[in-house]
Amino acid sequence: PSPGVMLTRRGSRGGLVAMISSDGAVYLQGTRYDPDWRQHAPRPFVDKVTLATGEKTRVFEGAEDVAETLGPALDDDFTQVIVTRESPTEVPNAYLKDLKRGSLTKLTDNTDYTPEFTRAVRKRITVTRADGVHFEVGLTLPPAYQAGTRLPAMFWVYPREYTDQGGYDRTLRTENIHRFPTAGARTIEYLITQGYAVANFTPPIVGETGRMNDNYVSDLQMNLIAVIDELDRGGYIDRTRLGIGGRRYGAAWTPQPRGPNPRL
Repeated sequence: PSPGVMLTRRGSRGGLVAMISSDGAVYLQGTRYDPDWRQHAPRPFVDKVTLATGEKTRVFEGAEDVAETLGPALDDDFTQVIVTRESPTEVPNAYLKDLKRGSLTKLTDNTDYTPEFTRAVRKRITVTRADGVHFEVGLTLPPAYQAGTRLPAMFWVYPREYTDQGGYDRTLRTENIHRFPTAGARTIEYLITQGYAVANFTPPIVGETGRMNDNYVSDLQMNLIAVIDELDRGGYIDRTRLGIGGRRYGAAWTPQPRGPNPRL
C-alpha cells in the first residue's frame, strides 16, 4: 500500500511548504483501500512521521460507516481538521473534527434539492459474459420501483481496455459505497424520472497489451448480450425497448453490437 504523500500548507511567501508539527514531525496523507469494496469503502488517513526515527503514528483515519473527505488542518499539530461527511442518504456537509477531544461539530447545513433523483433505487449487479469475464453494472431505477416491473431501459457505456480479469478487478477498489448520489448536466440517470431503468457500466475489452481492440466488436457483443440477459432474468427491463448511448469511446460502440445476433 502507498504510504501517502506529504501534507502541506501555504507558506509565508504564498507557496506550498511541508506542514511540520511543534515537535518536528511531518505528516503523510493517503487512502486505505480494501479488496472487499462492497463491504469496506476507501478510508483516508494521516500518519505523523518523526523525522529523527522514522516512527509513524496514525493521527487520523476516516470513519467506517460514512464517507469522509479530508479538508484543511487548522493547526500544524493536526489537532483540528475540516472534513466533509456524507452517506447514501446524507447530503455532504462540512464538520470541524477535534482529534484531541474526539468531538465533531457540524459547520454547514446543506439540503437535498433533488430527492426524486437521489432517492432512486440503486443496485450493483455482477454480470458474467460467455467467456467467463465478469464486470459490474450500476442499475438505477425510479424511487417507487416495484420488484418484477419491466421498464424500458437506457444503457450508458464507456468501454475500457484490460489485459486480464485482474486488471479490471483492481479498478473497483476505489468504489465508495458511502457516497451520496451526485449528478451533472449530462447525467443519464435522470431518465429514471421519465420511467426508464438506466444501466451504466464500463464494458471490458480484453486482450494482449496493445492489441485489445482486435477483440473490440466481439467483446462488445458479449458484454451487451450478458447485460441484457442478466437484467432480463432479474425482471428489471423490457428487452424489446432498449436504448444504447455513450460519449467518445462509448459513442463509438453504439452502432457496433447490433449485427445479426437475434439475442440483441
